[in-house]
Amino acid sequence: VEDDESILSLMDIHFKNELNVKFTFSSSYANGVSLISQNSYDLYILYINLDGYSGLDILKLLQKEKFIDNRIIVMSASDDSEMKVKSYDLGASNFISKPINFEVLRAIIKKNLRTLEGRDQRELRFNTISLIPEKQICLLKENNIEKEIHLTRTEFQFLYRMAKSPNVIISKEELSF
Repeated sequence: VEDDESILSLMDIHFKNELNVKFTFSSSYANGVSLISQNSYDLYILYINLDGYSGLDILKLLQKEKFIDNRIIVMSASDDSEMKVKSYDLGASNFISKPINFEVLRAIIKKNLRTLEGRDQRELRFNTISLIPEKQICLLKENNIEKEIHLTRTEFQFLYRMAKSPNVIISKEELSF
């Protein structure tokens, strides 16, 4: 979410093909909030001063999302220490000041994506269910008692894929393994 469309264009040019990722850009606060409230993304890059609004408000929205660590990069025209502290307190994993050094931003994005790739191998919890991918185990916790739910490999993969991306519509093709 960045209100300077030239920076969005530069990000698209610098990163789209090289990092082999899909970007969703928003050039306004309202559109950014709408996209974020309707979708979950692997990584967020937010500008703090958005057409009269604060990107910190978007950070507050993102705090509600599970597993948000290492998923938010904040950009600001200011190198203000207080702004950095507020951003980190609200869940930002990195802070970069304008003018944007695209080599530094590329390195930050790559680091955060590597962290996310490693996370896929760890236990995933939601509500009363825990999924442990390396053992293909599904645990259900009821009345402080955990019991194992037996799932086929396909059932486990299906459930894990859906739990990994809550509030995201997954196509039939994407669920084919």
